[in-house]
Amino acid sequence: HGNLAVEENQKAVNYLLEKVLPLTDASFKLKIAGKNPPKSLIECVGNLNQVEIIANPSDIELDSLIANAKANLLVTFQPTGIKLKLLNALYNGGFCIVNSIMLLGTDLNDLCEVADTPDEITGAIKTVMNKKFTAKDRNSRLKRLSEYYSNEENVKVILKAWEN
Repeated sequence: HGNLAVEENQKAVNYLLEKVLPLTDASFKLKIAGKNPPKSLIECVGNLNQVEIIANPSDIELDSLIANAKANLLVTFQPTGIKLKLLNALYNGGFCIVNSIMLLGTDLNDLCEVADTPDEITGAIKTVMNKKFTAKDRNSRLKRLSEYYSNEENVKVILKAWEN
């Protein structure tokens, strides 16, 4: 999910379509959600039964897609710090399959299935499809995320620093 008019996101989608999708089971469904998908992407996806493009989803629709996905698959080729889409998927979704670059600058490897090659990504997809993301998993993840990414906790740290 993301702004599909951005070259970085188009590169990630093309990588998944060209390198990963051919290796997956036909029952696997890839949903690509994002703003302003280019016509070329819509046409390319139109011929693929395994892929659905969701153009310009509302915030509510995107939240629902993230929450109801068996896994959120996030790939990037740009090491530009923590990605909001990663935090959104971790806070609101189930399993997250990401490449190493997506995690650069974070300490969140233990919350994701990390896969860098098409074969590794395909293997991670197979792994999570056979697992259940439980309430215990969610609670453990939220506790871990709150250590670094809780607005409330970060405000306390800032206020404490100002007091000193």
